[in-house]
Amino acid sequence: MYASGFAIGHHGEILQGVFRGEDSRLHRGLVTLPFPPRYSIAVAEPIDGIEVLVRPKHKTKSGAAARLLLGGIGYTGRGIKVTVNSNIPEGFGLGSSTTDVVATIRATARLFGLQLVE
Repeated sequence: MYASGFAIGHHGEILQGVFRGEDSRLHRGLVTLPFPPRYSIAVAEPIDGIEVLVRPKHKTKSGAAARLLLGGIGYTGRGIKVTVNSNIPEGFGLGSSTTDVVATIRATARLFGLQLVE
């Protein structure tokens, strides 16, 4: 049994900060543009043991995201392995780690039958 998750890349943070609204209150804001030709796909599957493994190993943020999700639902069962594949070059502001994390969360949630609100 396995589950997959998909997320598209984006053109980084074009505008980011805190802005004063018409109500004179401060609001956090972020503007980004989707970039569908770039994406990440994560596949989550149960494994023997109790650990969360992520491949490739350097996708540490994806591993942390899966662990947080599992901790949040109180899961203490078998381990899982998450394999992340992406066509987003790393380090260019195209959202590679964010996209990996979103795909990982979607795959891990689906593996456990969780419904995410998007």
